[in-house]
Amino acid sequence: MDAVKSTHSLHTLFAAGVLGLLAPGTASGAPPTAPAPWVASDPSALRVSAVADPAGWTEVGLAISPASGVQRLLLREPLVLAPGEEVLFSAALSCLFPIRMNVLARDADGREFLFRTQSYETIQSDNFLGGRFRGGLDELGVARVRAAGLANPVRESWAPAPGNGEAGPPRLPLRVLGLTIERRDEGSSPDARLYLSPFRKVILDPHAEPFYYSWLDEERFGSIEGEPILRATDIGPLAGPRHILDWELRDSYDGEPVLRGTEHYNFQPDDPRPWKLRFVDGVRIPVFGNAINQSKRQRYMGVTIPPRCEGTHWVRARVRSDFAPDGTPRIDRTLDFRLDVWRAKGDETESHADGAGKESHAESAESSILPSSEREMAQSAFPILPPSERGVAQSASPILPPSERGVAQSAGGSTP
Repeated sequence: MDAVKSTHSLHTLFAAGVLGLLAPGTASGAPPTAPAPWVASDPSALRVSAVADPAGWTEVGLAISPASGVQRLLLREPLVLAPGEEVLFSAALSCLFPIRMNVLARDADGREFLFRTQSYETIQSDNFLGGRFRGGLDELGVARVRAAGLANPVRESWAPAPGNGEAGPPRLPLRVLGLTIERRDEGSSPDARLYLSPFRKVILDPHAEPFYYSWLDEERFGSIEGEPILRATDIGPLAGPRHILDWELRDSYDGEPVLRGTEHYNFQPDDPRPWKLRFVDGVRIPVFGNAINQSKRQRYMGVTIPPRCEGTHWVRARVRSDFAPDGTPRIDRTLDFRLDVWRAKGDETESHADGAGKESHAESAESSILPSSEREMAQSAFPILPPSERGVAQSASPILPPSERGVAQSAGGSTP
């Protein structure tokens, strides 16, 4: 049966921007699966299978250990990159199972190189964790992954693939062959699985991007990725079939909410989707108004939001999960996420056609403008606590975009 997902959203006039959706959402049901676009160099170590999902996700069973060495997961059809292009994709691990995941590419001279990947769930050692340290290590869901060195191959972003010696830097154009996957930590898990969305060729230029912002400690490109996305699995691990995600958007950490909403998830036992992918749709918050509302599932079409949205904003999110028979959630957690909008240009107040508005209201019939007299109502579900008491991972100091810091996106850290 289909997963049931209902939404109740209240919002007010505000100019804030948030959250970017990389991969298309997962539709409910069990559509026919096409052959997986990947081939493993060792099928006994990387077990590849397609996921029953129209967005084209692939599941890879990870029967690997440090003794397995570097495994190759190759695209059936390599991608040729034009100058300035890189690949963007989404990934998730079924459990906490750190792996090193690099993009494998061949240059114009036929030499192979490994390019570092970056994500919210990747630490300085280049291990993709399937989680993030917030005091302890929280297991999380889908992460957006990029390899910026493909577009700008500075030395810190690449290394020669094994067997290619220490020759000079890669010469463009590059042909993306796939990924290399390596397990460096001891221990194994018979149930560890990696989920991958299709690769997407993009040009991410911070100087030319009209909707440029930071979400989950990463620079984002709204004209390509859309408005940011908040997923229930961004807050922490969940359990059971029923989950409730409450969120609020604020223009200051201790300010009143200007936008809020609630998502209800009730997954059926026969849902064919992998657990982590059931939450991939998430919640999009219309911080840039109607200028970049690209999604067919946009819930806020027809709502005009003032064009000023540059600056620092906060998204307060609460998730309740693993409900007891009496309705009490065993998991009840609240976190704050920082959103920095560095640039917001375009016609943010553009109205949608009547047809678009009707589609939106069909999906969220109770969506409405929240009068200022009712804003205080949102405070009750979210007690305001200082970051030190709430496990907030974001820094309270101002964050400058990379273009203003003079720091290359791929600089720092270790080589692949």
